[in-house]
Amino acid sequence: MDAVDEESRIASMQDWLLGGVKGDAATGTYSDLHGNAVYKLGYDHTETIRLARMFCHVLDARKSGLQVKADVMQRDMKSYGGDIEWRSWKKGQDGGQYNVRVVQRGRQQAPFIMDELMQAGKVKRDSIMASFPSEINPPSFKDYQDLSTAWIRAGLVATRRPDDPLEYQMDTLKRHVEACYRIRQQIISRRACDVEETYKTLLEGGTPVTTPRKERSTYTRPVKKRAESAESSLEMLKMTRQLALIWKSKPPQEDISLLAMWGEEIVRELKISCAVCLSEKGGKARQLFPFDMDFDGVCAMKAKAGGRGSKTVTKDLYSTLKPGYKGSGR
Repeated sequence: MDAVDEESRIASMQDWLLGGVKGDAATGTYSDLHGNAVYKLGYDHTETIRLARMFCHVLDARKSGLQVKADVMQRDMKSYGGDIEWRSWKKGQDGGQYNVRVVQRGRQQAPFIMDELMQAGKVKRDSIMASFPSEINPPSFKDYQDLSTAWIRAGLVATRRPDDPLEYQMDTLKRHVEACYRIRQQIISRRACDVEETYKTLLEGGTPVTTPRKERSTYTRPVKKRAESAESSLEMLKMTRQLALIWKSKPPQEDISLLAMWGEEIVRELKISCAVCLSEKGGKARQLFPFDMDFDGVCAMKAKAGGRGSKTVTKDLYSTLKPGYKGSGR
C-alpha cells in the first residue's frame, strides 16, 4: 500500500464502500437468472434455490456491502443467461433479434403453462390471419384515379377563365394542401416542431424551423428503446391530430368564397382530390396522406366513385364481422 499514491487509495476505498450501491444492475440480472432457472430446472432444484439466495444477497447489498464476484456472475450468466421464448413472444420480440440464446425447458420437466398458452395463442392468431390475403399489390395512382377527378375537373373550369378569382382560390387551396403534406413529412421523420407556426411559415414562403436528426447510437437498452419509441409515437399522433384540425379548418371561407359557394362537402372533396393529384418523388402513390387528414372523407369519396354509396353503422357491428378479402381490385 505504501507504493500507492494517496489518490489511488482514496479511489479504492470509495469503490469498496460504494460497491453495494453501484451494484443495482445485478439485482435485475439475478432476478432474470432465477426466473430462467425456474423454467429450465424447476423450483426445487438446488441451482434454482442458490440463485434465489444470490438474488436476495444482491437485493440487500446496500445494507450488507456484499458484492458478487466477477467470475461467479460470469459463470451464472453462461449457465442460465438468455431469453425464454414465451416472454419474448408476449412482448412481440420473437423473430426480431439475432444472436439471442433461448433457454430450453428441461426434458424431465412437465409442460410449462405459459408455453401451452403461447402455442394456443399462435393457433388462434393463424386462424384469424388466414382470413386476410397473404400479399396485396402495392398501391398505385390507378387505385386513386377516381378520387382525383374532382380536382382535375375544377382545374379545367378555372383555366377556361384566365385571371378569374376562381383560379386564384384554387391555388390558395392547393398551397394549403401542399403545406399540410410537407408538415406531415416532417412529423413522420420526427423533425417537426410547432405545427401551427410551421403551417404559417410555409404559406408565407418561408423556411420552417425543424429539429435536427438524431444521431444513430451504437446500442440502446431495449427497455429504454421501447419507452422512447412509445413517447415518440404519442408525440407523432398528437402532431398529426393538430395537422388534421388545420386541414379541416383552413383556409378561411373568405379566402375561397367562390369554392365555398359550392358547399362545405365540395370543398372537403377538393382538398382530398388535390392531395391525391400531388406528385411524389419516385412516382409513388401518396395514399396515406389523405387518409391521415380525413379518413371518413376519403372512404366516402371512394364509395361514391364506385357507385356503391355509403352507410353509417355503429361501432359494435364490427365485433361480429369476420375479416374477409375479395380480389375485386377495389
